[in-house]
This record gives sequence, structure tokens and C-alpha cells, in this order.
Amino acid sequence: MLNNKNTIPIIFARSGSKGIKNKNLKKFAGKELIYYSIKYFNLLGFKDFFVSSDSKKILKYAQRFGGYPILRPKFLATDKSNELLSWKHAINLLNKTNNFKYIFSLPCTSPLRSILTLKKALNLMKNKNPDMVVSITSSNKSPDFNMLTKDNVSGRLKIYNKKKNIFRRQDANKVFTLNTNFYIANVNYILKTKNLLGGRILGIETPKFESIDIDDIYDFEIAELIYEKKFRR
Repeated sequence: MLNNKNTIPIIFARSGSKGIKNKNLKKFAGKELIYYSIKYFNLLGFKDFFVSSDSKKILKYAQRFGGYPILRPKFLATDKSNELLSWKHAINLLNKTNNFKYIFSLPCTSPLRSILTLKKALNLMKNKNPDMVVSITSSNKSPDFNMLTKDNVSGRLKIYNKKKNIFRRQDANKVFTLNTNFYIANVNYILKTKNLLGGRILGIETPKFESIDIDDIYDFEIAELIYEKKFRR
């Protein structure tokens, strides 16, 4: 079983955000956005959790709920920073005094997750032991059918994948979109890999409403409307 003894329950929440200023502390349905990640760790029975951030304000907020702060170096918290390096930083720091086997991340940008989805993911990691379990959503768009490229000079549009002619979406290969509902990974895999999705990756397909990833104010407003409808009945 994944628990506090073998698992790092962690929230990665840097201070900068181009789409929404101070996004992780912005009030969402009356609570700071980061609160919803903390809430689900508590509901799943994780008594302790960690927060990796370059922001002392975010870390101080998390400490109010019992979170253990990991001050992230500024060079790991820019718009161009590879978050995989932040994962390695947190694991290396925590495993100096522990022997964690898994890392379990709940990004702040997906407040519409459900306990059922998270339990399915935890069970999949426990039973199949892949390198990583991620959340995916069935995509309405396919590179075989309705995804296009645009010529920079002429502006002409072309189907992205021209290997075969597909005339109906139903005939195209089923593809999935990676979303940010959760990530669960083997610690050794994260420490060794240079490509987060380069190993044996398994997925939990989430309902469409759970797949919303808040990147800008439009995502935020849509997510808040859905939250009010589905979670506050």
C-alpha cells in the first residue's frame, strides 16, 4: 500500500505564472487554489505532505495545514525550468533521511479531481508497479484527422499526419491527452530518467471535467463554474 512511510505526497507550486498572477494562492470557490491539493491528500489519509516552492508565502500557507516546506532554488522555478529537475531536487533532499519508494504529486492546477480517480491510480501503481501512472483524457482531436499544420509563408493548412487518408473521426486512431490531475511515479525511475514519459507509463482515464488544467483566467472561470455545479450541490 502507498502510504506516508514509502510515498512522498507533494505539491509543486512555484510563485511565477504568466497566465494568472499568483495563481496558486488565488481564491478558487472561496479557497486558495493550492488548498484543493492539500484537501485530497488529507482525504486519502496522508497525514503528512510536502510543498516544493520558491515562494516563502506559498510555503507559509502550506505550513498552516501541516505541510513540510521545501524551498526550491530560483533556477528551478522559472517559466523555462524543467519540472522533472524539481522532482529530482525534492527526492534527493528527502531521501537523505528517508527511503521513499514513490512520489505522488497533486498539481494545484487541477482542483476538479475526485477521490475515486486517485484511488484507482494508487491501486494501479500498487498492483502493476509501472515506472509512472498518469491521468489521461480521451481526445476529440486526432493527428490523423483534424489536427493541422500551417505553412509560415503561404498560410496553407495541411493535415498533421499524412500517412493515410482518414475521412471520419471515428476511423482515426484513438488518442489521449495528458492532463495534470495527478502523477504517481517510482522514485528510482525519476532519479534516473531524462524524459518523464520515457519509461513504462500507465494511465487512468479521467472524466472530461476532471481534466481541466488551469493555465489562464478562462480555464479558471470555467473550472470554477463546474466546481460550483458538481461539488456544491
